[in-house]
Amino acid sequence: YSSSIHTTKTQAHHRTAFNELIRFVGDVEMRSIHARQIEDFLSHKRKIASDWTARKYYGALSAAFNRAIQTGLMEENPCKSITVASVCMVVGSDG
Repeated sequence: YSSSIHTTKTQAHHRTAFNELIRFVGDVEMRSIHARQIEDFLSHKRKIASDWTARKYYGALSAAFNRAIQTGLMEENPCKSITVASVCMVVGSDG
């Protein structure tokens, strides 16, 4: 699906975001990923990379979860209860 609407660079970014998430949470089914895991992942990315990286990964993951809902693979997007601001606040309170 992504190849029909996204550039090669965007497709690569989306793959990278999901590969990094899988490295963080383990190789689990998409439907078993919860908002807290994504928040922790994005906070981790913000700490080791940047706010920009966390925001880009959030966008890529949210779009992929939305597509999974459209195709019937999931019922709810775990990203919908997360804002990038809340990720920044969580990280800010730790360090």
